[in-house]
Amino acid sequence: GWVKNFYLLFGGTGGATLRTVVSTLALDLGLPAGLFIGWVLFLWDPTRSPALGVALVLLPIVTFRQCRYEAGLKRLGFPGRLAFYRPVSAVVFILLLLNSAWAHRAGGRVRWKGRSYPAKNLR
Repeated sequence: GWVKNFYLLFGGTGGATLRTVVSTLALDLGLPAGLFIGWVLFLWDPTRSPALGVALVLLPIVTFRQCRYEAGLKRLGFPGRLAFYRPVSAVVFILLLLNSAWAHRAGGRVRWKGRSYPAKNLR
């Protein structure tokens, strides 16, 4: 069902897919990576005040987004500790979306439950 529906769920166009992938990369992977790199650079050489500044700016943003993600998981009945896996889930999300986009745009057919459907009929 992911291949059949994901591309359409997130806009059903190349532009919408690209925006979703870029925003997921930036917000769910880039911000935490920037925070981590900033802290590591600062701990490596405390005279790197720009690295500390970046980390201090990103810390509340990443914390807020992580807390919202954890709260969302809890609302859906999942343990909040699963929020720790957010970067992994972001990568899986991107791969699923790109696979769905590929099936719709390049293949022209989508397989689901052992059957093959023309992608254009799913819109």
